Amino acid sequence: MPIRKVYRKCAANLRRIRDERQFSIEALAVLSGVEESEIRSIESGVSDSYIESLIKLAETLNVDVCCLLIDPDCCSRW
Repeated sequence: MPIRKVYRKCAANLRRIRDERQFSIEALAVLSGVEESEIRSIESGVSDSYIESLIKLAETLNVDVCCLLIDPDCCSRW
């Protein structure tokens, strides 16, 4: 999968899951320890965010990181 496509998929998945969990970007930043600006950058699809930040975001949203990176359907298994 081309890397830009991975960024776009991750951006869409993060935004969708954050919305489903009813987290604002600000709340997610506070709870995960990831800067608001980094979350915004990830959600815009232009960031090649560090995997550590993605793991923190996934843990805060109570999903596996694969839900952000690859397959949002895996979320139903967690």
